[in-house]
Amino acid sequence: MTWIYSRVRDLLKSGSGAVVITVLDKQGSVSREAGTKMLVREDLSTVGSIGGGILEAMAVMLAAEAYEYKNFVIEKAGPLLAAEYVGPEDEGELQYFERLAACIEEKRNLVAVTRYRGRGSLRREVLFEEDYFRFDRGFPKEGFRLEESAEEVAVYQPLFSEDKVYIFGAGYIGQKLAGITSMLGFSTVVIDERKEFANRERFPDADDIVVVDSLRNTGRYLDIDPNSYIVIATRGHVDDTAVLGEMVRTGARYIGMIGSRKKKEEAYGELMKQGFAAEELHPVHCPIGLDINAVTPEDIAVSIAAELVKVRRERNG
Repeated sequence: MTWIYSRVRDLLKSGSGAVVITVLDKQGSVSREAGTKMLVREDLSTVGSIGGGILEAMAVMLAAEAYEYKNFVIEKAGPLLAAEYVGPEDEGELQYFERLAACIEEKRNLVAVTRYRGRGSLRREVLFEEDYFRFDRGFPKEGFRLEESAEEVAVYQPLFSEDKVYIFGAGYIGQKLAGITSMLGFSTVVIDERKEFANRERFPDADDIVVVDSLRNTGRYLDIDPNSYIVIATRGHVDDTAVLGEMVRTGARYIGMIGSRKKKEEAYGELMKQGFAAEELHPVHCPIGLDINAVTPEDIAVSIAAELVKVRRERNG
């Protein structure tokens, strides 16, 4: 969710405010993890997602309240949600988000701390690894942390530079690949429309599982940057082509799509009709994976993972 901070910075620089919504805990059927964020603009339009449906509708209502009082709101809406107003009228707000965005762009590991206190008092901090002594249980690399006391609700959000693999398609190949990429140290996110496929039982090692209404327009759910690796292996040619069209201009480090050379020609032809240039599609790895004469889903997963490692090592020199 690191894109949130640069987006808030840009809104503040343009003179606009924003409300940052954060899922403080995960309960029931909520599909996103604690620490997931989305942004609500002044016109109450949203950027990102915390799971859709009624939950997001309630989040927008909280954002409207936060805008009205220019403050934060914490309320139980199934999970505990925080709606945090950030306004251009306070120069310190811009300085904070500029600092966060700069550290993220420099790939400096940090923890963003927000302390929600009574009577609308809010305090923000940036802590680095050299500040580990500030934590009784050590520097919180293990993930999002929420600490509640009588005086405040404190949120610790680790923001670490990492290579992230987005696997579009929770089928058999995606399942096998996710286990390998997690083992190789990639943060692994699985995206699919089918809850019966995209679930924790089938993907125990995935860092995040995103169930979407449609594989079209999935960019709002994802934080894609130059550390991102895109693997497109959905259940059908039409969805693969649609996802490729969305991903090809994201700036991801790697984009690969499963399929034969004939499928590649058909997909590229369709996208070029939509206005994509041949040079935009040239960097896409299709057929995906290193050529190891793969036959089984396990073979294919290994060939894809090997190609991801190759690209990562080439980048790192």
